[in-house]
Amino acid sequence: MVQANWDGDKPYEPSFIKNKPWLLSSGGASQQAADWKATGGPTQILNKPSIPLPQVSSDWAATSGPSAILNKPVIPTAQVPANFLATSGPAQILNQPPVPVQADWLATSGLAAIRNKPTIPDTQAPVDWGATSGYTRIINKPTILAGSAVLTEGKAPVTFGQQFKTLPAVTVTLNQAVDAADVYSFNVTETTTQQFVVSAHCSGPSTSNTVLPASGEAFSWIAIGM
Repeated sequence: MVQANWDGDKPYEPSFIKNKPWLLSSGGASQQAADWKATGGPTQILNKPSIPLPQVSSDWAATSGPSAILNKPVIPTAQVPANFLATSGPAQILNQPPVPVQADWLATSGLAAIRNKPTIPDTQAPVDWGATSGYTRIINKPTILAGSAVLTEGKAPVTFGQQFKTLPAVTVTLNQAVDAADVYSFNVTETTTQQFVVSAHCSGPSTSNTVLPASGEAFSWIAIGM
């Protein structure tokens, strides 16, 4: 009997071990720790599973890589208080109703303007007989003529100096105070649109109505007509 020799390589020696199993690699190399990164040799790991990259925190702003969030919802811009005057952006108010404004009589454009205003005349003023224009003027005024005359033989013709369209109305008054004993009455006879005749009669306690007053009695007259 001899001691078997695993390392013996001479078949004729009695210590040679026949049909030894092949261990790992040629030359009888010893076991080695498996190496995940090895691509050959006894340390290589065959049929390794695919392992994804290490997980990282999700990043909303990331557009690629493991931190990117896929199929993110669209989130609108942050809301802000509505602004009636804003014309764009999230603060704008759409379909605003028209804002009423105070009507302005003097406005010529814009919402404050009053359309189809009536024409209002100037402020009225007291009428003025002597005015020849404006709202104080009196149109179609009658012609008024006045004067004084003296009776001659109980009557006196008076000429107006201006022709009327129609016979005027004539008023005659005595220039002196009437004495109680001598009451005069006047009779006006219109002859034309330019002349009339005044006749005077005196009546009293001792006189007759047919008695004419003395010549030289003064009287005033006013003629009014168109």
